[in-house]
Amino acid sequence: MEDKLYERRLKEVEVSIKLVEGKIHIYRPEHVTTIDKDSYQDRLKEIRAEYNSCLEKIIMLSVDLPKDDLERVEDLKKLKENLKMALITNEQGVKCKIIEFDRVGSEERKKESRTRTDTGCCC
Repeated sequence: MEDKLYERRLKEVEVSIKLVEGKIHIYRPEHVTTIDKDSYQDRLKEIRAEYNSCLEKIIMLSVDLPKDDLERVEDLKKLKENLKMALITNEQGVKCKIIEFDRVGSEERKKESRTRTDTGCCC
């Protein structure tokens, strides 16, 4: 593959990676609130779709390289692995945050229920 063609396609990959990283940065676990409880799966799907598009570009570029171009192939593998780890870490963090909200909400409902029972209140 010619250097100019490779550089152009690599730039497309890098832009795609930045788009995925940008979506991840916007929807980090520390940004998740109880309001997100019903929509977090859609947000993660959106990020995953962007990741899949980027992954396809990385794979296509990698496949189009000569088999003996080990350095570039290895560089692309590293880009792919780093992006995968960022995605997985973020997804796990968001899911943990949602589970935490569910747990806290459940504990609060139990407290309210006990308080109502203790005071004889039915509402």
